[in-house]
Amino acid sequence: MTGASAGVVGLLSSSATVGVRGVLEATPRYDLSLGLTMPLASDPEEQARVTEETFRASFRNGTRAIPLSIEQSVQTVLDVTLDDATERRVIVVSASRLDSDADLVTGRWADDPSEATLQADAASALGLALGDTLSMQDARVTLVGTWRVSDAEAPRWLGEEQWTTGASGDSAGPLVIDRSLWSALDAKPWVQWAIIPDTGRLQATDLAAIAHAWEQVPDAIRAAGLETGSRSGQFVTSTRELGVRLAALQTAIPLALVILSVIAALTIWELAGLTARTRATEMALLWSRGATTASLSVRAGLEAAAITAIGSALGIGVAALVLWSVQGSEAVASTLWAGLWAAAAAVAAGALAFSLRTIRTARAPRAAERAGRARSFAGVGGVVLLLVAAALSTWQLRTYGPVTGRASGEPSVDPVTVVAPALILASVVLLGLYLFPALVAAAERGAVRGTGRALAVRGVSRRIGAAAATIVMLGLAVGQLVVAAGYSATWSESFTQAQQLRSGSALRLQAPPGGMTAADLDTAAGAASVVGLAPVRTQSVTIGSEQAGLVGSTPAAIAELAEDGRDLIDTAALSEAIVAQTELPQLPGEATNVTIDVGTSPAEARSVWLVDAWGRLDEVPLSPAADQVGVASATLPLGRAPWRLVAIDVVPLDGVAPTTVAVRSVTTDAGAVSPVPVIQVAFRENGTPFLRSELGPGGVPEEAGAVLRLLSRADDGLIAISERLAERIDAEVGSAVTVRISSSAPPVSAVVTAIVPVIPGASGSSGLLVDTAVVDLALLTSAADPRMPSTVWVGSDDAAASASALRELMPSSVAVDELGAEPDLPMLTAGAGALWIAAAAGGALAIAGLIVVCAAQQRERRNEIGVLRALGLAAGQQAGVRRGELAIISAWGAVCGAAAGLVALLVVVGTLARAAIPGVYASIPTPPRFDVVVGVGALVALALAVAAVITLAGTTAGRAARTLTVQQVDE
Repeated sequence: MTGASAGVVGLLSSSATVGVRGVLEATPRYDLSLGLTMPLASDPEEQARVTEETFRASFRNGTRAIPLSIEQSVQTVLDVTLDDATERRVIVVSASRLDSDADLVTGRWADDPSEATLQADAASALGLALGDTLSMQDARVTLVGTWRVSDAEAPRWLGEEQWTTGASGDSAGPLVIDRSLWSALDAKPWVQWAIIPDTGRLQATDLAAIAHAWEQVPDAIRAAGLETGSRSGQFVTSTRELGVRLAALQTAIPLALVILSVIAALTIWELAGLTARTRATEMALLWSRGATTASLSVRAGLEAAAITAIGSALGIGVAALVLWSVQGSEAVASTLWAGLWAAAAAVAAGALAFSLRTIRTARAPRAAERAGRARSFAGVGGVVLLLVAAALSTWQLRTYGPVTGRASGEPSVDPVTVVAPALILASVVLLGLYLFPALVAAAERGAVRGTGRALAVRGVSRRIGAAAATIVMLGLAVGQLVVAAGYSATWSESFTQAQQLRSGSALRLQAPPGGMTAADLDTAAGAASVVGLAPVRTQSVTIGSEQAGLVGSTPAAIAELAEDGRDLIDTAALSEAIVAQTELPQLPGEATNVTIDVGTSPAEARSVWLVDAWGRLDEVPLSPAADQVGVASATLPLGRAPWRLVAIDVVPLDGVAPTTVAVRSVTTDAGAVSPVPVIQVAFRENGTPFLRSELGPGGVPEEAGAVLRLLSRADDGLIAISERLAERIDAEVGSAVTVRISSSAPPVSAVVTAIVPVIPGASGSSGLLVDTAVVDLALLTSAADPRMPSTVWVGSDDAAASASALRELMPSSVAVDELGAEPDLPMLTAGAGALWIAAAAGGALAIAGLIVVCAAQQRERRNEIGVLRALGLAAGQQAGVRRGELAIISAWGAVCGAAAGLVALLVVVGTLARAAIPGVYASIPTPPRFDVVVGVGALVALALAVAAVITLAGTTAGRAARTLTVQQVDE
């Protein structure tokens, strides 16, 4: 029991740590730091020393210092005079250890206060070269080197763009100066601190400690006598959802260990009773020689404590060795620590049980006391109290869930709710135990006199009390196996379903909000086993008066790549539902180039916007024809046909203010394309759209430098919506709705063509799916250069090979999500594993307890065996009677356990499993399931073990009936 308990806690603890590190490794590194800004004090060195000491004193997890690094920079923005007497706004800094985190592009690092270095892109933008002088008020520095940061996504930069791009707003930099110059500048610099947790060494419990410390840091800084400022950084925000998963994982500890502890306690109690009865003669002799009952009980308790300690040490050692071989050395520490507490509990329980049983034996217990054991154990009052407790715990669990929030906002496990399965199992088993005497009495009345079943039933009826422990132990063991099999299957099925629907496809790329670049997409398309990319537009939109999550994808991508959520969604029907009656103009599949002819319009075609079958939008530049006015052409990208024409960008000729612009024709080397785009919008050179009032009669702006965009016509959008959204907007199939995709574009008219449980790839239960062409047209209407999508579904012949290649090729800011290879999967699956460990240990303890009960009965019924032998009952018949008695008791225990497990499975297991599933959709229930193969296999194994014990007990009784002498009976 001790080894199993330590193993469960160690497994969950080490799995949580492995999961946390895996998730943090997959998180963009610029989100893995914390920043604090404060004004520079009059004594910078003292300020730095006190602040760093405060940080290190605050970021602790109990007595353990949280592993982290601290970086500091002093910053301000100044007007800097260049050699040509021009003034420019420059970001001026002093930074710690810059030479180790940046690479020189030209020159060298500064050696004294008269020298400075500058970010290379800023130097180019300012037109500076090595040796140039920069003046800042009364200070002058000479530029001796330029540099770029070695890792643009390193946490120490806190995502601030000046370190990587050389500019922030209208200011260039950073210009790195010596710290001693700040006293000579009339400025108000600020100190920027970057606290960077070492994600490779963090423990799971460090996350909550970091969040708590970060809340307390401003007060700690003020208490140290310093002025604090603003906080930044995304570490706490990035790990908040991870904290909820950790709290959900902790629910498995009481769920696994409560029932195991009850079975262990009953086993220890029965073993103590057997030992006490075996040593009854010895205790009587010691008592007659002056030993007191107290001294005898203390002696028995100490002996039990010593033996239990040895067994606990062996169990803990085995558990630690197993976990070390599976999860490494870090799992050993948590196993040993948990094992110490479990061993202490086991030693105390063993000492107490042996002491109490020794006292009862020394006092020559009355038969009536033994006979009443079942009634006292399973009395009406006890059952009622358990039922009330189970009902309250279950109600709270189903109402609020097992994970709640503290006042600080941190998630925590509700101890009342997580014991609901244990209370249900105990309640139902004890109800069965309370009913058992009545059932046995009825069976006895119906039994025919004889030496077979009738004697077995009468034997059970006369020893109801002796059956109590067996029924409870086996019932709880069976119930726990049912719960483990149910939880495992329920969690696994619902987790897979949620991950499929949340991801949308088996392999996905997830970029920052700015979207992926065309170069990134080209790189991804060339990765191993990748057959295509499907950029997916995901954003929040307004439909009617409600907010919803939009997923924009092509019908082909939905049919080929979308996951069905374990048969929840018919992806083929879903793709057909969003196919427009009039699609965008399609280029012939054999085409290799496209030509645009604007005819006599005083303009030239600059580019065409094309989208491939899986929704990748490309702007393809056009080259004017040398021998034809108004004609321009381009070569089509290879390997992605067929293309659809979305828009054409046209630029008026210099010095001409046309009143109308039109495209005469669109042709390819494989045939013409029709219809020609005609819907017209206009943009300035800086990308801002013209207002209607700024356009001439022909829709052409009179302002020079305009870009005209001719868009293809499109029907009303055909959309599929989720059931939750349909309820919110009171829509049904055929309903007409409006969808506002962009705040700067008119709303899109749409018709609901399908209602499904949830939209694959949507971030929430209220989602809608539309052909990405509808979204592209809306965005091209309002933005000169619409951003690329942040989400890309990847088609692959080998998802694992592609995922591995993509992780090597893509920048770290782009997450590669592969279904079944989630970074937190080891952590999430540990809950089910812990339940199986506890269930297996519970079954083993139940068997051990049954063996103890059988041994105790064998000793207590020696006289009975002799009497029955004298009455002519053969050894084989006595063996059959004993097997029959044990079979009846064990069968009833199994029935009670199966019933209890089924009730727990149907009532609470789904809620507990759901809490451990990240990203579960509120609109999709988590129905209880049962792992038939493993669950039935475990129950059969337990049944075979019980049958073996029963067979052995019957054989032992039969052997005793053959060999027992009169003298042995008298003894």
